[in-house]
Amino acid sequence: MNKLEGQASAYSWQSHTSLENAQFEKLRAKEAEDIGFRQAAVNIGDFDARSAAMNLDPTSPTQGAIRSGIRTTDMQNVERQVYGIQKQAQMDQEAALYYSQMAQFTENQKGLVAGADILKGIAPMFGSIPGLNFKII
Repeated sequence: MNKLEGQASAYSWQSHTSLENAQFEKLRAKEAEDIGFRQAAVNIGDFDARSAAMNLDPTSPTQGAIRSGIRTTDMQNVERQVYGIQKQAQMDQEAALYYSQMAQFTENQKGLVAGADILKGIAPMFGSIPGLNFKII
């Protein structure tokens, strides 16, 4: 029974840890998104500053295309990074659910073992009844 209690406790702890990891990953995804948007704005600002220093026309189609390319690339990088972090959070949540279910299953096993122990204790009483012959191992 002590082994089952230990397993149940370990599964509960692992479930709790996985849930905390998932919450942390969600916060990390939000932070990465915010940082990525700020960095994208900085990159465009840097490009505009360099263009102004070189006396380039900011309304030219070439400048617009370059600006658009910078924005697109930065946004794709942000989305890719945030997606990866969110997937990790989802995996952590699934792990938490699994460990929680395993803890519950182990708790149920403890009850079955306790019931079997009771039957083992009263089995000798039934051994003296004629015609009733069973053995609990």
